[in-house]
Amino acid sequence: MGAYIRIIGRPDEELKIGGNVSFFGYEENLRHFTLGHGGYLSPQSYFSVSALIEYTSREGPMSYQVGGSIGIERFDEDNADVFPGQAANTNLLFQRLNAAGNPLGATALTQHAGQETTSVGFSAYGRMEYAVSENTTVGAGARLDGAADWFEGTAFLFLRQALGGSLYGSDE
Repeated sequence: MGAYIRIIGRPDEELKIGGNVSFFGYEENLRHFTLGHGGYLSPQSYFSVSALIEYTSREGPMSYQVGGSIGIERFDEDNADVFPGQAANTNLLFQRLNAAGNPLGATALTQHAGQETTSVGFSAYGRMEYAVSENTTVGAGARLDGAADWFEGTAFLFLRQALGGSLYGSDE
């Protein structure tokens, strides 16, 4: 759930501030990359609250957008079998670890440990584009996102072409 307030709302300039609250949960922890897992964050409970700001401006053929958010997130994950729903594979792993005299204990390597994590999450992004014509723009942008032990950065170039009309609503 989220909402924002438009502080500046002119046709060529906009400033928004807002907030977001998220809550979800999964029955099983399937975050890992072994057979039977999906490799996606699937905590048993997840909660986050964040504040955002975004500024957009157009000056002639050039437009800009910058924004970001910062917040707190918390999630809890249960222990997960290395091979969930695969009892035969888990038993085989358990037997092989025991036969090898596993000094760590078989359960240490047949289950992924659960975790409880609270961290600061953030995102920051920017984009600029230039209108080559009424129907075509070229641009570039970048985005950074992070939380807990995760960080992602993206950069991109783009070409936008309107088919059957102009990009900015002036069909002359």
